[in-house]
Amino acid sequence: MMQSKAISEDGLFQYTRLWPHTAALPMRIWLPDEGAENGNIRVQTTHAAVSLPNEVVLVSIFEQPELVEGTLSLSDLAAVMAFVMKRLAALRVHSDGDCDSADLIERLRR
Repeated sequence: MMQSKAISEDGLFQYTRLWPHTAALPMRIWLPDEGAENGNIRVQTTHAAVSLPNEVVLVSIFEQPELVEGTLSLSDLAAVMAFVMKRLAALRVHSDGDCDSADLIERLRR
């Protein structure tokens, strides 16, 4: 499996992490804040309770949302893409720096 490079310690400040119970996904995800390296969502490749930043794939939220690096099972990819498509406007506003993480959480719950 091709894996993306890990999020650096400094880079962690450029992402909002959501745990499975918050995102209603079977894995953790990292949503880009303004200034994030490439603006892609990072998705944990396992359902493990321990989060390992080097075990992630990248999903674009720009243009046409798609898996841009790495591999996920078909069921995980379908779940992530459904999450992204349902919340695309909120994800883009957050990534552009037009809302903070607290506002993002509110927008994701709508």
